[in-house]
Amino acid sequence: MLRAEWMYDYYLKKSNYFMNIIHATDSISFSSNQYRGITYVKEVAENIPNVLQLPGGVYNFGSETTLSMYELTKDFLTFIGKNIAVQDAPPRHNLWMNCEKAKKHNVIFNSVEEGLNQCARDYQL
Repeated sequence: MLRAEWMYDYYLKKSNYFMNIIHATDSISFSSNQYRGITYVKEVAENIPNVLQLPGGVYNFGSETTLSMYELTKDFLTFIGKNIAVQDAPPRHNLWMNCEKAKKHNVIFNSVEEGLNQCARDYQL
């Protein structure tokens, strides 16, 4: 049986980056040598009309950053006023995207930092 709460990850304590940070209590570990785009899903939904107009091809789209996961996490914790330790960890993988091709067709996202901060404001953190 499919339960409604299984459809959404906000019920889970360790469901994604945002929720990991919200539920962290002691310390967390992220690499200063790992980069990845973390995209606020609300922005994905808002960009769907533009995505539907894209000419055929392969596109990367989502939030970009020049900050490591370690730096992003420290900054985000400061933004939400949470005082927990961030440990530097070995990198697991890099998911750094170049979204210039999509941007040329008006598929535009905030930076990872801006997206995380907007999500926190939307959830009144």
